[in-house]
Amino acid sequence: MGLFDRWRRKEKKKTKTVVKGREIMRVEAPERKPKTEEVEKTPESKEKIAKLIAEYQRLVERREELQRERSELTRRLDSGELTAIQFRKELMNRIQEAARITDGIRETSTALIELGHPGVAV
Repeated sequence: MGLFDRWRRKEKKKTKTVVKGREIMRVEAPERKPKTEEVEKTPESKEKIAKLIAEYQRLVERREELQRERSELTRRLDSGELTAIQFRKELMNRIQEAARITDGIRETSTALIELGHPGVAV
């Protein structure tokens, strides 16, 4: 994308056209979010929420562990234990795993919100 391709990134607003006689009015539909009172708190949903929270915490811990591993790789490169090629290879593996973990965190937090859980802090 170029510097002046802003129109490509611009999101279109979802509007609904309402026809009233001869005039046309544009109405934006408000987003509907389920209230926590509307979501049933069944034992299955509570169990699923507990599993999702545990998965979320596991993913966050792994993300922090990857950050420590990356700093360790940098230290090993600086001390001469790794060559530049080995460092790049290991670093790319860590970056790809971190991207998968970030996607997992996003999916897990979305699933928690859909179940009526207020979400978890990142």
